[in-house]
Amino acid sequence: MAIFLEQGAFMTKQYRLKFDTDGLSLKDALRKFGGNKPSEIPFVVRLIENPQSPMALPGKIDLYNHDCLHIILGLGTSIEAEAFIIGFTMGNDIKTNWLHLQVFKLISGWFYPKIYKFHQSHMKEFDLGVDLGRKFKYKNLNAINFHVYEDKLVGEIRHILKINLEEISAILIEKGQVTNLPWKNQSVLAANSD
Repeated sequence: MAIFLEQGAFMTKQYRLKFDTDGLSLKDALRKFGGNKPSEIPFVVRLIENPQSPMALPGKIDLYNHDCLHIILGLGTSIEAEAFIIGFTMGNDIKTNWLHLQVFKLISGWFYPKIYKFHQSHMKEFDLGVDLGRKFKYKNLNAINFHVYEDKLVGEIRHILKINLEEISAILIEKGQVTNLPWKNQSVLAANSD
């Protein structure tokens, strides 16, 4: 199911995962998600986003953990969802500053290969992800070892991390990014604050 932006940018894009993940283990959800193999990620993307790179920006995250965040935040694989996830990861990293964000926007807009390139229209999702990542209670999610959660249900992980999909949905709608979010009534999740 797609999310519809008022400007129509998401009309055919997959922003939300196509399957419910609450009752799946993280391992099973990742298997169903698919995702890219590390060898499929272009060099310039790895240079900026991979923690193994000496040039990686704050918010750097390995591919496994990146895919885990897709699952935990309930987001699909469209370029818009990707922009949101990367923005969230950078915004959630306490080392990220304004300059890092501008460098990422420049590199992702000019030097990333076509299918990975963020155009101006994707920067709203990126900025929204940054804002939400900064507001999130737990910081540096990019450094979490999600392997220890592989056998836990995704709904449990969301509860542990206090991720509330309904709250994310409300924020996206409030910001005017989307007019319709397809999150079904998933399990009752903890609010993002104690």
